[in-house]
Amino acid sequence: SHTLELDKRSYRISWRELQCVAYMILGASAKQTAKALQLSPRTIESYIEQLKIKFDCNNKLVLIAKLAQH
Repeated sequence: SHTLELDKRSYRISWRELQCVAYMILGASAKQTAKALQLSPRTIESYIEQLKIKFDCNNKLVLIAKLAQH
């Protein structure tokens, strides 16, 4: 796993979550990300849900905005 520093806090995220973040910031859909990572779209959505919980975000756009600035 990796540590992401954000708003003076440290967050532990997995390699797959980090990959999902990168694809989300580039504007890829869950389906596109799943195809690129050879996973199911549901798995990608699960990673995104986990990230929303970790970073206390109500939706994917807020999550992307929060993570894109770092």
